[in-house]
Parts: sequence; structure tokens; C-alpha cells
Amino acid sequence: MTADLPGIGGIIRARPSDFFVEELPLYQACGDGTHVYMYIEKRGISTVETISRIAKALGRKRIEIGFAGMKDAKAIARQWLSLEHVDIEALLGLRIPQLEILQVTRHTNKIRLGHLRANRFRIRIRQFSVPLPQAIKMTQSILEVLMDRGAPNYFGPQRFGNRRDGHLLGMALLSGQLEQFLDMYLGMPLEDEYQN
Repeated sequence: MTADLPGIGGIIRARPSDFFVEELPLYQACGDGTHVYMYIEKRGISTVETISRIAKALGRKRIEIGFAGMKDAKAIARQWLSLEHVDIEALLGLRIPQLEILQVTRHTNKIRLGHLRANRFRIRIRQFSVPLPQAIKMTQSILEVLMDRGAPNYFGPQRFGNRRDGHLLGMALLSGQLEQFLDMYLGMPLEDEYQN
């Protein structure tokens, strides 16, 4: 998108705190209903791992936990998850490494893929190749172009991994086989994994 503009160089994600992403929900929870929405902060773990840890701690299946989208693992990320018929006190009492529940509320439906308005990022770049005043000026020029043209949101390896099963994921979605989609997306759980 900005090939005609020189970059500032540098290193991103030297540590998880250098990359912060915050999910902006598509809608606000109404405060009532059987689904508990939890706003979580995860540090240095994937959304899949986060869901697995919560499910295991509560004795539930991973597929029961709703989420709007995947968030970066090498980051500090905040996002909304949902789980139906869960005791809020039990949820708030969980102590899971690299995970904190910041807020809980209730709503009438499960959070589904795509139930987000946007993601807000804060990215720290270290050791750029030009002096700071020049880096700021160059960055402003790049941002002006991106604000004018937009930025692509690819659904490639950063969304579905490197397992080369994106076509199978798409087929499951298009045919309405959501449980199969989630099983593939979350890494195909074993028969004896978290069964209740």
C-alpha cells in the first residue's frame, strides 16, 4: 500500500507489551440473559489457548465458549468471550496464568465469529533505522496514505494458520456446519478431550 514511501525500520514485538490489541464489540451486552459475556485480557497466549484454559478450568467444552475473532498471541490482547449457563462467581474466581477477567455482564445470545466492530491496536516500534523526528514525519506520511486508501484485512495464514485447511474451513462455514468449523479452527479436539 505504501511501497513508494520509505519505511522507518525497527523491531516490533520485542516483548508482548509492545503489541496491544483491543476488540471493539459490534454491540453492547444488554445486562440480562443466560449468556455470560466476559471481557478478558490475555498476555502472550493465543485465543485458542485462552479458550482451552477457561474450558478446562470450568469443566466445559471449548466449543461452548463464543468469541468474535482471533487475537494475536505475541501481544497483550483484550477481547470478549461468552459462555452460557455459567456461575459468575465461579468465573470470577478463576486463576489462570496469563489471563485475567476484567469485566462480566449478561446477554441473550452467544458471541459468534464476526461479532466485532473493529480492533484497536497500539504498537511499539523499537530501534528504528532513522532518528526519532524523521521517523515521526515518515510515519505521518505513511498513515495519511493508509487513512486515504484503507488497509487490507486478509483472511490468510494469520487468520486460519498454516495448516492449509482454509478451503475446508470455508466449506464448513458455507454449509452451516459450525461445530465442525470450530473443531477444525480450534485444532480438532481429541475424542476424550474435555468431554462432559
